[in-house]
Amino acid sequence: MQDVTVVIRSVGERTQSWCQRICADDTGDENVALVRDVHPFSEALRQSYLIGIDRGRKWTLCIDADVLLAKGAIRKLVAIAHKTHDKLFDVNVRLLDKFFGLPRFVGVKLYRTDYLGEALELVPKAGDQKKPETHTIKQMRKKGFRSVFVKLTAGTHDYFQYVRDIYRKGYTHGLKHIQFIELLVGHWQEKATIDADFRVLLFGFQQARTHPERLQVDIREVPAGLEPFLEHNDIEEKPPLELSGETSTSIFELSQSYHRNQYATVLRSRLEDAMPKNSLPLYYRLRHFLRFGHILCENNQTIQTGCFAENRLLMTTGILGPDRYVWLF
Repeated sequence: MQDVTVVIRSVGERTQSWCQRICADDTGDENVALVRDVHPFSEALRQSYLIGIDRGRKWTLCIDADVLLAKGAIRKLVAIAHKTHDKLFDVNVRLLDKFFGLPRFVGVKLYRTDYLGEALELVPKAGDQKKPETHTIKQMRKKGFRSVFVKLTAGTHDYFQYVRDIYRKGYTHGLKHIQFIELLVGHWQEKATIDADFRVLLFGFQQARTHPERLQVDIREVPAGLEPFLEHNDIEEKPPLELSGETSTSIFELSQSYHRNQYATVLRSRLEDAMPKNSLPLYYRLRHFLRFGHILCENNQTIQTGCFAENRLLMTTGILGPDRYVWLF
C-alpha cells in the first residue's frame, strides 16, 4: 500500500513486535514507523502526527502497540476512508477489548494526513487533558472536521500483555471510566477466578482508588507496589512473545470466540442497561438523532438521523449501537 503511513506508539508492550509484523505484512516494512518510549502521551501524539506529515502519504494510521489487527484490516480501513466526506479527519474501528469484555473503539485511528498540521496546533500540553488524542479530535470537530466510527471488529486490544502493563491499565481504568466502574469491577471479579491478568488489573484499580491524584496518561506516573503483590499471589512476569506466522490466524480465532463468551454478553447487556432507553421502534429512534450527527449506511447512502442514547453510549464507552452502520460526526 502506497497511500498510508503506519505509526506504532509503544512503551515496550509485550505485543510490540507482533503489532509491527502484522502492520508491515499489510502495508510493507517501509510504511511502518515506531514511536518508542516517548513521554508523556501528548508528546508521543505530536511526534506521530509529525511522522505522518513528513512521510507525505494520504493517510496516517496511529496504532498503540497493545493492538493486534486482523489480516487485511488496514486495507479495509483505508478503503472505507476513501469513500467518506472531504472534511473527514479520522476513522475509527472497534477492537475486542480484553478488560471491557467486548468490542469498543480504542487504540487505532486513521487520519487524513492533510489535516494533521492543523491538528498539531491543538495537541494539549502535558498534563492538561486526561485523553490528549480525544481532546485534539474534539477540537478538530469544532472547526468543522468529521470523525467516522465503523462497526467493524478489526482486531484485539490488551491481550497477551505484560503483568506490569496490566497493573498500569487497572490504575488508569480506575480513574478514566468512573461512570461504569461498578459494572467493570463486577466483570473483572468474575474473570479473576480463571485468569490472573484480572487479579492484577483489580489490584491496579485498588491502587488508583488510594492514589486519586490527577491522572496523566504516562507510564511513569503509576505508583509502585506491584512486586509485593505478585510475590504474595505467586504471579510471575510473562516472558517476551516470539513472532509467529500464525499470529493473524490466532487473532481472528480470538475475535470469533468473543461471540461465545458469556462474560462479554453479560457485560454488554449491563452497559447497555445503564444507558437511557427509548422504547420507540428503531425507525422513530433514528429520527431523533442528535442534529450534528448522521449515519452512513454500508451502501454509502447518508441518512440524517440517529439516536441520542446510542450516541451517548458511543462517546462515553466506545461501544456502538445497531449493526451494519457507520457513524459519521
